Amino acid sequence: MNGVIILLRVLVFSDTHGDLGLAFKIIKKERADMVLHAGDFLRDAHALANEAQFPVHGVTGNCDLPGSGPHEKFLSLEGKDFLLTHGHQFRVKASYQSIFYKASENKIDAVVFGHSHVPLNDYHQGILLFNPGSISRPQPGSQPSYGIITIKDNDINGEIHFVDG
Repeated sequence: MNGVIILLRVLVFSDTHGDLGLAFKIIKKERADMVLHAGDFLRDAHALANEAQFPVHGVTGNCDLPGSGPHEKFLSLEGKDFLLTHGHQFRVKASYQSIFYKASENKIDAVVFGHSHVPLNDYHQGILLFNPGSISRPQPGSQPSYGIITIKDNDINGEIHFVDG
């Protein structure tokens, strides 16, 4: 395999809003080590954890009940630091500036978020800004989507996957 070592493969979902049909199919289809769920709803992350045979980390979003779970989680995955958050508190629908500053201040390698239902896979000054979009409620004119993040050869790589609804 030419020395490429994949250390971690992570499925990423956000904004499932209680509709987990496609997410369950993807978990069964994709080979993964972990799931990150960026909110709306946190209970969906718990349901995915019951289905998956690997760890699931989730956070609350703006549609979750106040106090029902954390708004953000800091995770260290294979030596890379991640911030998992829904994004509404950073107003990601208007700009990525606030979420980027939060990541930069905390020396984060990758931020995983949702809220906008719009996929994003972009590096900004060495920080991965990653939004998988929504598997169940994509923006009008878009397809359902999810993400895969791999850590290999000490690099973080994000991919957006679109699914026929």
